Amino acid sequence: MYAVLTFLAKYWKETALAALLFAVCFFWYQDHNSLVKAYEATVEGYEERLQVLGESHDRESERKDMALREYQERLDTLEYEYEEFKRHIVVVKSERLDELVSLRRDNPEQLVAEIENTFGFEHVK
Repeated sequence: MYAVLTFLAKYWKETALAALLFAVCFFWYQDHNSLVKAYEATVEGYEERLQVLGESHDRESERKDMALREYQERLDTLEYEYEEFKRHIVVVKSERLDELVSLRRDNPEQLVAEIENTFGFEHVK
């Protein structure tokens, strides 16, 4: 023990410097580890956010696709109804034209009366 105390008394500056160097290295190592842990926690948080954002994007894409399909179905239905209505109008128009033509042939006075009632014209002979 006397040899250790003699050594420390003779080389106290070097021993203190070595102890200080050891303390600095220890604290630097601890600080480095805490920085690495903080970095890993941040990366993990970002990965979780990215996963949540990806899931949200997938849900929104699915909703958008569903809305587009619904829109297309409605549009197709409306176009079909419109085409059917146009065909019906053509048929009704054709029937009315045939009716007026036959009325003109068979009973022109009734046609004249119908025109007068419908349009407010007066028939001049």
